[in-house]
Amino acid sequence: MPQPDTTTPDTSNDFDDNAGDDNGIVSQIEIVADEPLWRYPLTGVASYDDIDPRLRRVLAVKVGNGDPRNHPQTGLNAADVIFEELVEGRRTRLLTLYHSHIPPRIGPVRSSRTTDIDLLTGLAEPYLVSSGANEIVHAELRAADRQGLLIDGGALNHYINYARDPNRPQPFNLYYDYDLDEDGAPTLRHDLDNPDDELETLEVTPQLFNVVYDVYDGFGNNGFDNDGFDATSAEAAATSADVDTLTQRPIGIAVTYTDDIAEGATHIWDNDAWVRVQWEALQWTIEDAATRDPSKDAPRSSNDNADDNDTNGVFQELRPSNVVVLETRYVTAASDFESPKAVSFDEGKAWIATRGEIIEGNWQRSQTQTGYFLSDSQGEPVFLSPGQTWVFLANTSPRFPTATIEILTAPEGRQLLAQARTDAAANPPIH
Repeated sequence: MPQPDTTTPDTSNDFDDNAGDDNGIVSQIEIVADEPLWRYPLTGVASYDDIDPRLRRVLAVKVGNGDPRNHPQTGLNAADVIFEELVEGRRTRLLTLYHSHIPPRIGPVRSSRTTDIDLLTGLAEPYLVSSGANEIVHAELRAADRQGLLIDGGALNHYINYARDPNRPQPFNLYYDYDLDEDGAPTLRHDLDNPDDELETLEVTPQLFNVVYDVYDGFGNNGFDNDGFDATSAEAAATSADVDTLTQRPIGIAVTYTDDIAEGATHIWDNDAWVRVQWEALQWTIEDAATRDPSKDAPRSSNDNADDNDTNGVFQELRPSNVVVLETRYVTAASDFESPKAVSFDEGKAWIATRGEIIEGNWQRSQTQTGYFLSDSQGEPVFLSPGQTWVFLANTSPRFPTATIEILTAPEGRQLLAQARTDAAANPPIH
């Protein structure tokens, strides 16, 4: 299928007819058969819901990451967008956004930081789940709640949907159970005085990134075929004249920190997604058995009694469709001298990994526009593929551990991924 022309985006069927003018985010669409009624704004995946999914509120959950005791996490593959941010103690923590699908369990849930408020600004009052916050951040969250920037659904305010796993140590064992109690579940719908109200008059969930839509299949598959490039078969058939070009093709991106106490992570292109390796091992997530994508399942240990319908969930590789690395300034947060706060209304250098390609460019976000404008080195907009997007807020400020960005060539990336999978096969995760 021919690829759309990225230099002249067609916004005729965009979520917002004025999106290209008001918020800097445009959607490029190729009209094909079976066009869906809607698109999920955070992923661009087709939606056949009865109502426009923009009327659904975002559920944001703060999830632990930096300490190995946070692993494996639960519900990450179901997230639409994941922000990885630097926190105190030379660690990273995740702010996960759920909109197109909400799994029954997410965690381990950890405490909020000031950075989260800015990241959620402009998302039409999302519902924030966390284990709480220190006194200053809690006051900031209450103020943001009163201003209509977010709804503070933290455990300090709404405890009914939270539960602890007795098999894991505190504080790494708190989980958010969305289906625990219907009376305690948040109202993830924007209020409508009149169902026939024009969307332009309502505050609805917006797009965060440029998205290119290709094949409409309704099952969350992005329809891309790696631009027709099969790296494995191409290398096997390559002649000596072009093998150097193929082997130097970038297929991985690593984010590490100057302080060896702080962890880093690598994402490697594998068929249709960017597999995550952390601490040189595959990073696992536990997903709901009933709604998961089985193609992401981990090897099954002979000692693991779980089956495909196990209520404990199924282990899967983390495989986002897009990885976006944003060079980000951090300043000292008012809540704690050791706590970094990301300056997310800013601009800087960016690396955008999508559809098997890594593009070096720039990012920009301002308080007068919704979302992030990503561009290549020539200033042309970069479009992501439909699906999950993992966003690194990679620190550049010397006050805190600074991030180093490394691009991995095909041999380097495949060797790292192959070793990680060999280790995983020898020692599969066990419930």
